[in-house]
Amino acid sequence: YKGIIGGKHPWALGKPTATVWSEIWRDIEPLLATAMAGDGTYVENQLLIMERNGYPEETYYTFSYSPVPDDEGGPGGIFCANTDETRRIVGERQLALLRDLAARTADARTAEEVRERAIEALAGDPHDLPFAMLYAAKADDVEATLVGAAGIPPGHPAAPLVIPFDNTTW
Repeated sequence: YKGIIGGKHPWALGKPTATVWSEIWRDIEPLLATAMAGDGTYVENQLLIMERNGYPEETYYTFSYSPVPDDEGGPGGIFCANTDETRRIVGERQLALLRDLAARTADARTAEEVRERAIEALAGDPHDLPFAMLYAAKADDVEATLVGAAGIPPGHPAAPLVIPFDNTTW
């Protein structure tokens, strides 16, 4: 459990679930309520934005809540079996981006087509690439020129239209 709660250990031990997982409570509370009413639940690849180490993290879990009977036979608690699917799901998404990038640019006939199609592909995965800039320059150029952008407007302070090669701030 320490790996799941991350930096909340040991603070979280013995605390109510709603306190420990306040950031995902709206996602898990209905499932917990169902399990405490006597019916188990099962969720696959659930996106949960967890704050385990002081910042929001994109995580994915497959988990179930099963009621655990008390001495009278009613639900006295729950058992949670879970699998962290984050690496698999994010990895699959990133591989899909690479496949899309390769497929879009494979039959391009000009450098301009490659750039346009590459930016289109990069724009298709804002989870992993919230913004991207593509600059072009020839071997003897003294600057690189912005030839494509996604998720950021060209000319934004973080996406200058031209980057001189002698600029020591880059």
